[in-house]
Amino acid sequence: MQKQGIFQYLKGLYKQNGMLGVLILINAIVFAILGLFILAQGGLTYDNPGLAGKIIMKVAGPGNPEELAYQPWSIITQMFAHYQLTHFLFNMIALFFVSRIFVQLLGE
Repeated sequence: MQKQGIFQYLKGLYKQNGMLGVLILINAIVFAILGLFILAQGGLTYDNPGLAGKIIMKVAGPGNPEELAYQPWSIITQMFAHYQLTHFLFNMIALFFVSRIFVQLLGE
């Protein structure tokens, strides 16, 4: 078996899974980056959210619909804001299976 580079692997992932693979890959990269920020500051706390907490507050969807007017980008970025492993895994599993249904019904 021939070794392949990371770019060949990603290209194969895209060819095999299409846009679904790209969305899962983007989610994994953002999750890893947020995880590095959280590890670097020693975890998230309510007293000291640090840089990771501030980033999550900006990209996650606001709890109050009125605040959506002040951060409209969160409509898109909230789907990439995962900071707990179980939250990330269950969302990616749900994304995988639900998107397969939509691709079969509507096409790529």
